[in-house]
Amino acid sequence: MTIRQIQPPATEPVSLAEAKLFLRVEHDTDDTLISALITAARQAVEEFTGRALVTQGWELFVERPGRSLALARPPLQAVTAVEVVAADGTAVPVAEETYVVDSYSEPGRVLLRQGQCWPLMAGSLGLRVAFEAGYDDAAADVPAVYGQAMLLMVGHWYGQREAQEMPGEARVLLRPWRVIGI
Repeated sequence: MTIRQIQPPATEPVSLAEAKLFLRVEHDTDDTLISALITAARQAVEEFTGRALVTQGWELFVERPGRSLALARPPLQAVTAVEVVAADGTAVPVAEETYVVDSYSEPGRVLLRQGQCWPLMAGSLGLRVAFEAGYDDAAADVPAVYGQAMLLMVGHWYGQREAQEMPGEARVLLRPWRVIGI
């Protein structure tokens, strides 16, 4: 099983203006650095929690799919494709009548319908599920705890340029929001 990001987020859940206000920075000379720290903080939050904060595209590839496929990086917004990947790399769509998307569970899942099986062909490489995950593109849709943890990390890394670890205060905020068991 392999999961990879196929479309990065178009926005960040914390704006440059919010980060500068938090840092009490009024000049523009560090904008590039602060923007990079915001992105790094989001990525660290997503890695630590196992979640996607803002809309982004992912794909799951499974060689031998079971009846239920958990889609990492909740919350699940939509499944955009379910395909069988042939040995030559071409993708054949799976009929929507074959499966159901469970976006209520966390993580979201793709489930085989009763009496159905995945249409894997002889010589096929496996099944590819493309999906969108994240709270939404608007920062207001992302729970505040993630933004606060990101600001703590940006502040820590801005003040201690050689620091690489996530500050303990951010870990404390994020620990209850971790996705366990994927």
